[in-house]
Amino acid sequence: MSEPFKINIRLDDVVFRATADISKYDKETQDKIKAAIADGVKGVYEEAVNRAPKRTGGLIEGIKMDVKGAHGTVKSTAPISHVVEYGSGPRIASPLRAKAMLINGDFVRGHVVSTMPERPFMRPAAETGKPKIEAAVKEAIKK
Repeated sequence: MSEPFKINIRLDDVVFRATADISKYDKETQDKIKAAIADGVKGVYEEAVNRAPKRTGGLIEGIKMDVKGAHGTVKSTAPISHVVEYGSGPRIASPLRAKAMLINGDFVRGHVVSTMPERPFMRPAAETGKPKIEAAVKEAIKK
């Protein structure tokens, strides 16, 4: 099985420092920061699930979220997820036991070269969720 596929987002400095050194805030502010992170991670997770191609459902089942304190992750554990996200270069298909293969109703002999276009689902989810997470954490710090 392949490694989980993650896309890291870099939060702005104020939010990054707040989550990195959360102990400098009082308990109420810490709880607000943790809740903002948890809500933001859940939002990114839901957006990734909604954007993921739904042909077999394996890609959606592979999307997982995890929140620990002031940090959270959304990752895709499906083995094909990185190929769906970034597409593929040329790939060669050839018949295994026959002299030709049927592609779109036509018999084809020899090798067929094709590519898979990218269908991003994790990057747009992360880009959509980032400003919401930053705004929620900044709001929690202000109060």
